[in-house]
Amino acid sequence: MSEPATPASAVPAGPTANGPAHPPTDAALARAARILSGDVRPDDYLPITPEVRRLTDRELEYARSRYATVGITELEPEVERRQLRQNLLLVHCKHQHVAYIEDDTGIVVVITGLDEIGELLRKLPAELWSERIATDYPDDSIWLL
Repeated sequence: MSEPATPASAVPAGPTANGPAHPPTDAALARAARILSGDVRPDDYLPITPEVRRLTDRELEYARSRYATVGITELEPEVERRQLRQNLLLVHCKHQHVAYIEDDTGIVVVITGLDEIGELLRKLPAELWSERIATDYPDDSIWLL
């Protein structure tokens, strides 16, 4: 996976220090529609930064040492994938409501902000997003699952 800059949609779009949340821009909804229509570009994916890799490696090492005490020497491949996904969202979208899609290449943030996600669901046709997007609110309370 390449390491492009964090997409603009991963920047907080919700409440600001200057006032209440604002609706997503036409550009943010157009980007979301493009992505949900299948036009996903390489720079849409969240980059696996050194911080993401470091967090994931540390957590997997901890899990391996814990499992070794009961005789398990290898983690299931899904454990690393799940932990990497969790850390991508934690590093890039911490303390934001986020709507995203995931495929074999990685994670694409569709839009951030609770109000903005609501607007996306109201304004875009359900066939674009229904059963396709996941939502989360990554914070520090998430640990190895």
